[in-house]
Amino acid sequence: MSNIRVTYSGLISFAITLVTVFTGLGFMIIVTRILSTQEYGTWGLINSLLIYGVVFTAIPVFWLVRETARELKTEKTGLLSSVIWSLVGILVYFLAVIVLAPQTNVDMTILLFAVILVPVSYFHKIISAINLGWKPQLSSYGILVTEVLKVPLALLFVYYMDFGVIGVIISMFISLLSSVVFQIIVARKRLQGYFKFSIIKNWFRLSWVSMYPKIAYVMYNSDVIIFSIILGSVEMIAYYVAALVLANLVGLAGGISGSVSPKLLGGGKRTIPIKNFTYAIYFAVPLLSLSIIFAEAGLTILNPVYKTAALVVVFLSFRMLFRSLAGTLGGYLGGIETVDIKENATTKDYLKSIFITIPTFRIIQYSVYLLVFSIVIISMESIISKIELVIMWSAISMIIHLPLLIYLIIKVRNAFETNFELTSILKYIIVGFCAFGFVSFLTDKFLVVSEKLIEIIPNVLLFVLFGVGLYILITYIIDSKTRNLLNGIIKEVDQRRR
Repeated sequence: MSNIRVTYSGLISFAITLVTVFTGLGFMIIVTRILSTQEYGTWGLINSLLIYGVVFTAIPVFWLVRETARELKTEKTGLLSSVIWSLVGILVYFLAVIVLAPQTNVDMTILLFAVILVPVSYFHKIISAINLGWKPQLSSYGILVTEVLKVPLALLFVYYMDFGVIGVIISMFISLLSSVVFQIIVARKRLQGYFKFSIIKNWFRLSWVSMYPKIAYVMYNSDVIIFSIILGSVEMIAYYVAALVLANLVGLAGGISGSVSPKLLGGGKRTIPIKNFTYAIYFAVPLLSLSIIFAEAGLTILNPVYKTAALVVVFLSFRMLFRSLAGTLGGYLGGIETVDIKENATTKDYLKSIFITIPTFRIIQYSVYLLVFSIVIISMESIISKIELVIMWSAISMIIHLPLLIYLIIKVRNAFETNFELTSILKYIIVGFCAFGFVSFLTDKFLVVSEKLIEIIPNVLLFVLFGVGLYILITYIIDSKTRNLLNGIIKEVDQRRR
């Protein structure tokens, strides 16, 4: 049975995630304040194009998490195979740039230079998968290394050396490479043995299982490219990406659930997910509230030019909530799926498994999304302003994520044969509405949104800390699960200190 400590690993992940919120925002402030909208839009396009280049990470990553958690000793083969997957990824990225980039007003040289992020991304995803299946907190430490290094690197290459988008790419490359080196060192005990081509052959034989979900992922991230092609420009992409920086904060709540799937894969109790989901909601409520309340202030911090996209932040925040919770629930179901360890499992067995049913739902969902999105943007392009197009884009993106979440809630409840802890969840929602509603009232009265970082950041932090503190205090008083969680955190910290 797995010796993964779900609450401990989840809290480590969430704590590190909170730290990286500040480092990530620091990085983005440097980037958004220095780069022009054209340059920042180019960076947003690069991130979308990279999805095509790293799509094949799905094959080793999918199996490594499961096989590492089950002690099947395929880790060294997985890491060394990064070279093979990287070469394929580089070729795919170049093809994507050559086919799609000429439709936009971007510098091809910058897009081609960004290929250096492809191989390092493969190594990073694969070693992270190994650590996730073994000790999930190590994967979180790797994220911390990446996020902490990005800030000084961005200061050096983007701010002081003024390398523009090239500086951002170099910063990302060095930070990812540093994380890879760190994670290899801490995972060295699990990287012993020999490279076995038979393992890769088996992964490749079943690659349709691991790659099928990636179809939905690629579709999900293709909207940026489609939007830039329709408009023939990447400038408005900058507004969308800036709003997404704040909205992504909501997705951080899913960090506490990262170790549940490996725990279930190793034979953990089926009561774990329901309890864990309650905690995910507990953290999601304040994150969603803060991203909405401080949408305009947050965009002003990134760059005052983007503050007209405040409504985009609201829609994307709900989108990230739906997507994060759906990802959490999907992880639970994947943790109890056993078709991959059945002897003589047939194609029909796989087709009926979670590996195929959930991705199929996602593919249908994103097909509808891209169709509706494209039709609306093309038909409305000449009628409404460009920022209104971005707002409409974010609203469609939010709505399309709701059906899958509802489906997975029903699926998880049936699979684990238990109900969600609705009493505690309702408490969190009600307390969050009251606590952060009061914070919203205070910000309307007293928060001065200055364009100077030295003035706005301390003011925003003060209101954020007040709101979070009020939320924690009230839930601690009225909810036993919150008391158990916070007392457990204190106990874990105390044990680690000893």
